[in-house]
Amino acid sequence: MSSRVLVIVDEFSPVSETFIYNQVLELSKHLPTHVVCSKRMNSEIFPYNNCTELVRSGNILSRSRRELELRHLHFLGIERKQKEALNKSRLEFKPTCVIVHFGPNLLKYFNWLKALKIPVLVFFHGYDVSKLWKQSFFYRKGIKKVLRSKYIFPIVVSQYLQKTLETYIKPFNKIQVQYLGIDYDEFILSEIPGDSEVKKFVQVSRLVPKKGIEITLKAFSLFKQNHPQIQFRYDIVGDGILKEILESLAIKLDIKSQVVFHGFKSQDEVLKILNDSDVYVQHSIISNTGDTEGLPISLMEAMALNMPIVSTQHSGIPELIDHRKHGLLVKENDIDAMSQALFDILSFNNTSGREKIKDHFSLMKNCQSLIEKIKQAEEYCLSIS
Repeated sequence: MSSRVLVIVDEFSPVSETFIYNQVLELSKHLPTHVVCSKRMNSEIFPYNNCTELVRSGNILSRSRRELELRHLHFLGIERKQKEALNKSRLEFKPTCVIVHFGPNLLKYFNWLKALKIPVLVFFHGYDVSKLWKQSFFYRKGIKKVLRSKYIFPIVVSQYLQKTLETYIKPFNKIQVQYLGIDYDEFILSEIPGDSEVKKFVQVSRLVPKKGIEITLKAFSLFKQNHPQIQFRYDIVGDGILKEILESLAIKLDIKSQVVFHGFKSQDEVLKILNDSDVYVQHSIISNTGDTEGLPISLMEAMALNMPIVSTQHSGIPELIDHRKHGLLVKENDIDAMSQALFDILSFNNTSGREKIKDHFSLMKNCQSLIEKIKQAEEYCLSIS
């Protein structure tokens, strides 16, 4: 039997979730793959034709349902109009397997999914095992219930998240780790020597609390005080809710002239900035709301360029970055250690990051691993049906 994969997401192709888009593209090279989503985004930047948008009705009931979803009552399911579109896609596409990204979407679509009696592989990425789990009793109760189904196969993107989820629940099927990956061939090493006069640090991420940019700015302020002889620049690529706060903090810390907020940039522009930089920085933390990283794709991209990295002992990051081999890892929220690492990394010689990405975090290899999981789940579900 040839596998046919239906992928369910809320928003398809926001700039903050290119890892899902890339996984879909790679998967579609090997298996027929169709995406259904509540909102299609950035189709001009991330084209993909095999996609159905489940448009909401827009009426009062729909608005009330959205308000309830914000309170994490995802088990209410989908609207009638969306269900009709979903059924049409199922009849036309005839999936043999479903991939659902993020726990809330599993709850939202579960009543529809359980009637299919085909395997459902659900990816947990970070906040849905941390922040949301702690915030919502309804979410915790719902996930514990649906993971008892023999057709649901939970997947996490790091060993850390696997251990975390295992402390919360005992699902019917074993929680499996499936690393995400990147196409490292897209990250071509620059042969242009950098400017040795100015040490260039870079971070590519959303401007949200768990990315730890506030801590990094404070560390650079201390770095400037302790090493006034070193000229440096900190490029921040990305946008988010903390932009104005972080810009004000840079002024307050007297490092405004050394910090550049670039906003959102295309992948080609990001690659150019990365290749023009000396060190990649990301002080990931558990936010005050409990939000946690999965395994940041931006760190993989920096490693694919053999960039030395300063980051934290947070979530799955130590599974990617070997301390003192690919970079330096410090404890979360330790400004002094972060500042020292920013100095120590300047004498760091890293040449092996790309090899680790090639061996363990290749998009192509990890997609093949996912296909194996799909085949195994399909065989198992056929044996019990």
